[in-house]
Amino acid sequence: VSYLLNSGVRPGSLMAIAFGRKAAEQLEERLIQLGVPVAKNLTDRSGVVVATFNALGRRLLLSNGFEGNLLSTDARVRKLVRAALGKAGIQIPTVRGFDNLDLVIKQLARVCRGLINPNAEEIEFITKGDKTEKQPFPPIYTAIRNLQAEQRSITFDDQIFKALTLTMGEPLVRHDLQRRFQYILVDEYQDLNKAQISLVRTLAGGSGQVFAVGDDDQLIYSWRDAKTQHLLEDFERFFPKSTTFPLEINYRCAQRIVTLSQRL
Repeated sequence: VSYLLNSGVRPGSLMAIAFGRKAAEQLEERLIQLGVPVAKNLTDRSGVVVATFNALGRRLLLSNGFEGNLLSTDARVRKLVRAALGKAGIQIPTVRGFDNLDLVIKQLARVCRGLINPNAEEIEFITKGDKTEKQPFPPIYTAIRNLQAEQRSITFDDQIFKALTLTMGEPLVRHDLQRRFQYILVDEYQDLNKAQISLVRTLAGGSGQVFAVGDDDQLIYSWRDAKTQHLLEDFERFFPKSTTFPLEINYRCAQRIVTLSQRL
Protein backbone atom coordinates (compact mmCIF):
# COMPACT_ATOMS: atom_id res chain seq x y z
CA VAL A 1 0.00 0.00 0.00
CA SER A 2 2.80 2.41 0.91
CA TYR A 3 4.64 1.63 -2.33
CA LEU A 4 1.56 2.35 -4.44
CA LEU A 5 0.78 5.59 -2.61
CA ASN A 6 4.40 6.74 -2.95
CA SER A 7 4.09 5.98 -6.67
CA GLY A 8 1.26 8.49 -6.97
CA VAL A 9 -1.78 6.21 -6.62
CA ARG A 10 -4.80 7.85 -4.95
CA PRO A 11 -5.75 6.22 -1.59
CA GLY A 12 -9.40 5.99 -2.69
CA SER A 13 -8.53 3.68 -5.57
CA LEU A 14 -7.01 1.07 -3.25
CA MET A 15 -8.76 -1.85 -1.55
CA ALA A 16 -6.97 -4.16 0.89
CA ILE A 17 -8.81 -7.35 1.85
CA ALA A 18 -7.66 -9.31 4.90
CA PHE A 19 -9.07 -12.76 5.67
CA GLY A 20 -9.99 -12.27 9.33
CA ARG A 21 -11.29 -9.37 11.39
CA LYS A 22 -8.19 -9.21 13.59
CA ALA A 23 -5.90 -9.03 10.54
CA ALA A 24 -8.04 -6.28 9.02
CA GLU A 25 -7.94 -4.28 12.26
CA GLN A 26 -4.15 -4.65 12.51
CA LEU A 27 -3.71 -3.60 8.88
CA GLU A 28 -5.91 -0.55 9.44
CA GLU A 29 -3.95 0.42 12.58
CA ARG A 30 -0.61 0.09 10.79
CA LEU A 31 -1.78 2.21 7.87
CA ILE A 32 -3.03 4.93 10.23
CA GLN A 33 0.35 4.88 12.02
CA LEU A 34 1.99 5.49 8.63
CA GLY A 35 -0.30 8.46 8.06
CA VAL A 36 -2.33 6.69 5.37
CA PRO A 37 -6.02 7.74 5.21
CA VAL A 38 -8.40 4.80 5.75
CA ALA A 39 -11.99 4.92 4.50
CA LYS A 40 -14.73 4.63 7.12
CA ASN A 41 -17.15 3.04 4.63
CA LEU A 42 -17.64 2.52 0.89
CA THR A 43 -19.11 5.98 0.39
CA ASP A 44 -15.90 7.50 1.78
CA ARG A 45 -13.61 7.85 -1.25
CA SER A 46 -10.82 9.69 0.55
CA GLY A 47 -8.97 6.69 1.94
CA VAL A 48 -7.92 3.08 1.44
CA VAL A 49 -10.76 0.58 1.92
CA VAL A 50 -9.67 -2.08 4.43
CA ALA A 51 -12.06 -4.95 5.09
CA THR A 52 -12.61 -8.66 5.42
CA PHE A 53 -14.60 -10.31 2.62
CA ASN A 54 -17.72 -10.47 4.77
CA ALA A 55 -17.41 -6.83 5.83
CA LEU A 56 -16.88 -5.83 2.21
CA GLY A 57 -19.94 -7.79 1.11
CA ARG A 58 -22.08 -6.25 3.84
CA ARG A 59 -20.84 -2.73 2.99
CA LEU A 60 -21.69 -3.30 -0.68
CA LEU A 61 -25.20 -4.42 0.23
CA LEU A 62 -25.79 -1.56 2.69
CA SER A 63 -24.53 1.06 0.23
CA ASN A 64 -27.02 -0.23 -2.34
CA GLY A 65 -30.18 -0.16 -0.27
CA PHE A 66 -30.16 -3.41 1.71
CA GLU A 67 -31.94 -2.87 5.02
CA GLY A 68 -32.29 -6.42 6.29
CA ASN A 69 -30.74 -8.15 9.28
CA LEU A 70 -27.83 -10.57 9.56
CA LEU A 71 -28.47 -14.00 11.07
CA SER A 72 -25.29 -13.70 13.08
CA THR A 73 -25.49 -16.92 15.12
CA ASP A 74 -25.95 -20.60 14.28
CA ALA A 75 -29.05 -20.67 16.49
CA ARG A 76 -30.75 -17.96 14.41
CA VAL A 77 -29.95 -19.76 11.16
CA ARG A 78 -31.32 -23.03 12.55
CA LYS A 79 -34.49 -21.29 13.67
CA LEU A 80 -35.03 -19.80 10.20
CA VAL A 81 -34.34 -23.08 8.36
CA ARG A 82 -36.65 -25.03 10.65
CA ALA A 83 -39.41 -22.44 10.18
CA ALA A 84 -38.92 -22.39 6.38
CA LEU A 85 -39.24 -26.17 6.11
CA GLY A 86 -42.31 -26.15 8.34
CA LYS A 87 -43.98 -23.38 6.34
CA ALA A 88 -43.36 -25.25 3.08
CA GLY A 89 -44.56 -28.55 4.53
CA ILE A 90 -41.20 -30.23 3.91
CA GLN A 91 -40.34 -33.00 6.34
CA ILE A 92 -36.82 -34.24 6.95
CA PRO A 93 -36.02 -37.37 8.98
CA THR A 94 -35.60 -36.97 12.73
CA VAL A 95 -33.06 -39.41 14.11
CA ARG A 96 -31.74 -39.56 17.65
CA GLY A 97 -28.02 -38.83 17.72
CA PHE A 98 -27.85 -37.26 14.25
CA ASP A 99 -28.62 -33.72 13.11
CA ASN A 100 -30.20 -33.73 9.64
CA LEU A 101 -31.08 -30.06 9.97
CA ASP A 102 -27.35 -29.35 10.12
CA LEU A 103 -26.97 -31.11 6.75
CA VAL A 104 -29.44 -28.65 5.22
CA ILE A 105 -27.54 -25.67 6.67
CA LYS A 106 -24.20 -27.02 5.39
CA GLN A 107 -25.67 -27.62 1.93
CA LEU A 108 -26.98 -24.04 1.87
CA ALA A 109 -23.51 -22.78 2.83
CA ARG A 110 -21.88 -24.90 0.09
CA VAL A 111 -24.16 -23.30 -2.51
CA CYS A 112 -23.07 -19.84 -1.36
CA ARG A 113 -19.36 -20.54 -0.93
CA GLY A 114 -18.81 -22.86 -3.88
CA LEU A 115 -21.29 -21.22 -6.28
CA ILE A 116 -23.03 -24.57 -6.73
CA ASN A 117 -26.26 -24.69 -8.73
CA PRO A 118 -28.90 -25.63 -6.11
CA ASN A 119 -31.24 -26.93 -8.82
CA ALA A 120 -28.81 -29.73 -9.67
CA GLU A 121 -28.32 -30.92 -6.09
CA GLU A 122 -29.75 -33.68 -3.94
CA ILE A 123 -29.37 -34.00 -0.20
CA GLU A 124 -28.83 -37.30 1.56
CA PHE A 125 -30.38 -37.61 5.02
CA ILE A 126 -29.67 -40.21 7.68
CA THR A 127 -32.71 -42.28 8.70
CA LYS A 128 -33.30 -44.88 11.39
CA GLY A 129 -30.96 -47.83 11.40
CA ASP A 130 -28.16 -45.74 9.83
CA LYS A 131 -29.88 -45.92 6.46
CA THR A 132 -30.02 -43.00 4.06
CA GLU A 133 -32.76 -41.20 2.19
CA LYS A 134 -32.24 -38.80 -0.70
CA GLN A 135 -34.43 -35.75 -1.26
CA PRO A 136 -34.24 -33.10 -4.00
CA PHE A 137 -32.58 -29.96 -2.70
CA PRO A 138 -34.35 -27.30 -4.88
CA PRO A 139 -37.65 -27.28 -2.88
CA ILE A 140 -35.67 -26.96 0.36
CA TYR A 141 -33.50 -24.18 -1.05
CA THR A 142 -36.53 -22.31 -2.41
CA ALA A 143 -38.37 -22.56 0.91
CA ILE A 144 -35.40 -21.12 2.81
CA ARG A 145 -34.82 -18.31 0.32
CA ASN A 146 -38.51 -17.40 0.29
CA LEU A 147 -38.63 -17.01 4.06
CA GLN A 148 -35.37 -15.05 4.02
CA ALA A 149 -36.85 -12.66 1.46
CA GLU A 150 -39.99 -12.33 3.55
CA GLN A 151 -37.99 -11.59 6.71
CA ARG A 152 -35.31 -9.59 4.85
CA SER A 153 -32.56 -11.63 6.46
CA ILE A 154 -29.21 -12.96 5.24
CA THR A 155 -26.78 -15.58 6.55
CA PHE A 156 -23.06 -15.04 7.18
CA ASP A 157 -22.19 -16.54 3.77
CA ASP A 158 -24.93 -14.52 2.06
CA GLN A 159 -22.96 -11.34 2.70
CA ILE A 160 -20.49 -12.37 -0.01
CA PHE A 161 -22.95 -14.36 -2.16
CA LYS A 162 -25.51 -11.52 -2.32
CA ALA A 163 -22.78 -8.91 -2.91
CA LEU A 164 -21.52 -10.99 -5.83
CA THR A 165 -25.05 -11.36 -7.18
CA LEU A 166 -25.50 -7.58 -6.88
CA THR A 167 -22.27 -6.65 -8.65
CA MET A 168 -22.79 -9.17 -11.45
CA GLY A 169 -26.45 -8.32 -11.94
CA GLU A 170 -26.29 -4.52 -11.76
CA PRO A 171 -24.00 -3.06 -14.48
CA LEU A 172 -24.06 0.48 -13.04
CA VAL A 173 -22.98 -0.73 -9.61
CA ARG A 174 -20.31 -2.99 -11.09
CA HIS A 175 -18.84 -0.37 -13.43
CA ASP A 176 -18.72 2.24 -10.67
CA LEU A 177 -16.76 -0.15 -8.41
CA GLN A 178 -14.45 -1.20 -11.25
CA ARG A 179 -13.67 2.41 -12.14
CA ARG A 180 -12.99 3.27 -8.52
CA PHE A 181 -10.81 0.38 -7.36
CA GLN A 182 -7.76 0.18 -9.59
CA TYR A 183 -5.71 -1.86 -7.12
CA ILE A 184 -7.03 -4.77 -5.04
CA LEU A 185 -4.70 -6.38 -2.50
CA VAL A 186 -5.70 -9.75 -1.06
CA ASP A 187 -4.11 -11.60 1.86
CA GLU A 188 -4.30 -15.38 2.59
CA TYR A 189 -5.41 -16.14 -0.97
CA GLN A 190 -5.08 -19.90 -0.39
CA ASP A 191 -8.08 -19.79 1.97
CA LEU A 192 -10.47 -18.17 -0.52
CA ASN A 193 -13.46 -20.04 -1.90
CA LYS A 194 -15.10 -19.59 -5.31
CA ALA A 195 -17.51 -16.88 -4.15
CA GLN A 196 -14.72 -14.77 -2.67
CA ILE A 197 -12.49 -15.21 -5.72
CA SER A 198 -15.38 -14.36 -8.06
CA LEU A 199 -16.03 -11.16 -6.13
CA VAL A 200 -12.36 -10.15 -6.54
CA ARG A 201 -12.47 -10.97 -10.26
CA THR A 202 -15.67 -8.98 -10.71
CA LEU A 203 -14.30 -5.91 -8.93
CA ALA A 204 -11.07 -6.11 -10.95
CA GLY A 205 -12.93 -6.82 -14.18
CA GLY A 206 -12.18 -3.43 -15.70
CA SER A 207 -8.55 -2.39 -15.68
CA GLY A 208 -7.95 -3.21 -12.03
CA GLN A 209 -4.80 -4.92 -10.82
CA VAL A 210 -4.81 -7.69 -8.23
CA PHE A 211 -1.96 -8.37 -5.79
CA ALA A 212 -2.39 -11.58 -3.81
CA VAL A 213 -0.31 -13.25 -1.11
CA GLY A 214 -0.81 -16.94 -0.38
CA ASP A 215 0.81 -20.18 0.75
CA ASP A 216 -0.70 -23.52 -0.27
CA ASP A 217 0.95 -25.16 2.78
CA GLN A 218 -1.10 -22.92 5.07
CA LEU A 219 -4.55 -23.74 3.70
CA ILE A 220 -6.79 -24.33 6.73
CA TYR A 221 -10.27 -23.51 5.38
CA SER A 222 -10.88 -26.51 3.11
CA TRP A 223 -14.06 -27.12 5.14
CA ARG A 224 -15.27 -23.78 3.74
CA ASP A 225 -14.62 -24.84 0.12
CA ALA A 226 -11.11 -23.38 -0.18
CA LYS A 227 -8.85 -25.43 -2.47
CA THR A 228 -5.11 -25.28 -3.18
CA GLN A 229 -5.84 -25.27 -6.93
CA HIS A 230 -7.38 -21.79 -6.53
CA LEU A 231 -3.89 -20.51 -5.77
CA LEU A 232 -1.65 -22.94 -7.64
CA GLU A 233 -3.60 -23.32 -10.89
CA ASP A 234 -6.57 -20.98 -11.20
CA PHE A 235 -4.89 -17.68 -10.32
CA GLU A 236 -2.78 -17.58 -13.47
CA ARG A 237 -5.79 -18.74 -15.51
CA PHE A 238 -8.00 -15.99 -14.08
CA PHE A 239 -5.25 -13.38 -14.35
CA PRO A 240 -3.18 -14.53 -17.38
CA LYS A 241 -0.81 -11.53 -17.30
CA SER A 242 0.14 -12.15 -13.69
CA THR A 243 3.68 -12.64 -12.39
CA THR A 244 4.55 -14.94 -9.47
CA PHE A 245 7.16 -13.95 -6.89
CA PRO A 246 8.12 -16.95 -4.72
CA LEU A 247 8.94 -16.18 -1.08
CA GLU A 248 11.23 -19.07 -0.24
CA ILE A 249 13.19 -17.82 2.79
CA ASN A 250 11.80 -18.73 6.21
CA TYR A 251 12.29 -15.96 8.77
CA ARG A 252 10.18 -17.56 11.50
CA CYS A 253 12.37 -20.32 12.91
CA ALA A 254 15.90 -21.71 13.08
CA GLN A 255 17.60 -23.57 10.23
CA ARG A 256 17.54 -26.89 12.14
CA ILE A 257 13.72 -26.77 12.33
CA VAL A 258 13.44 -26.05 8.61
CA THR A 259 15.85 -28.91 7.86
CA LEU A 260 13.87 -31.37 9.99
CA SER A 261 10.57 -30.35 8.39
CA GLN A 262 12.04 -30.78 4.90
CA ARG A 263 13.37 -34.22 5.86
CA LEU A 264 9.86 -35.24 7.01
